Amino acid sequence: MGDLNSIIWKPQPTPIKTTYHGSDPRRPWPAGFYKDGRRAAMLTCGTSYSPSVAWAGAHEPITVYVADYSEHPFDHKWSRVPQQAETLQEAIRFALIALDQNPSLFPPTLN
Repeated sequence: MGDLNSIIWKPQPTPIKTTYHGSDPRRPWPAGFYKDGRRAAMLTCGTSYSPSVAWAGAHEPITVYVADYSEHPFDHKWSRVPQQAETLQEAIRFALIALDQNPSLFPPTLN
């Protein structure tokens, strides 16, 4: 199984999206990456991410996804973790638990 301690959590840059009604500069929540740069987990939330919002807990529940490399070793699909998290720390813990309990999700070089 892969080394869960080697997953690096990084804040994501604010995307520049222009829509019909203007720009939508919502910043995504942090994502987890394996040491080789491949994605391990993604966090989504209806509230735009900022460290102060995450620290204060002033956000909607966080949905956790883990990257599933079981079907395509060099590409992944997202598998949703059934339970939503109330805090950033809880979301990261849910992602690590899901990966720990499902070693088949890891990329082949990390198994």
